[in-house]
Amino acid sequence: MKKTTLLLSTLIACAMGMSAAQATQTVSLGYAQAKVDDFKDPKGITAKYHYQGDSALGIIGSFTYLGAKEDYYDRDFNSNDTTKLKYYSLMAGPSYRFNDYVSVYGLAGVGHGKVDWKYDYGTFADSGSEKETRFAYGAGIQITPVANWAIDIGYEGTKIYETRVDAFNVGVGYRF
Repeated sequence: MKKTTLLLSTLIACAMGMSAAQATQTVSLGYAQAKVDDFKDPKGITAKYHYQGDSALGIIGSFTYLGAKEDYYDRDFNSNDTTKLKYYSLMAGPSYRFNDYVSVYGLAGVGHGKVDWKYDYGTFADSGSEKETRFAYGAGIQITPVANWAIDIGYEGTKIYETRVDAFNVGVGYRF
């Protein structure tokens, strides 16, 4: 986690030092949804910051949060079970602008998952929590259909607790 924070800080510092002659910045917010086994489509938000200097190469940073809760009642055992999932990712990477309208990007960083559970079998109850941080990756495209507005479409993936997390996100951004 410390290495990722250091990497992201270094990339942002380098971006700030780039020539500002025709630099553009895009800040976007959007909706994220993932496919994770044993959970019904965790949902959340994604935020991205994209810095594009006066060359075709740029840099982009991304933060995503997803959450889900599953409740289960088993009549055979008279049990109430609750499981909660929280997922965060922090990534950064290069971007390439093809023209004034289209940029593609790749991301690498960390994904952090936490699962809390509670089982209540009447006379027996148990609860606990597990968390894990792993390498995460992503890719996407930013399209600027009209001046100053961008549409961001992206994917990110990781493997937490031996379970694949495949998240897709769509956002709207302002370019200045």
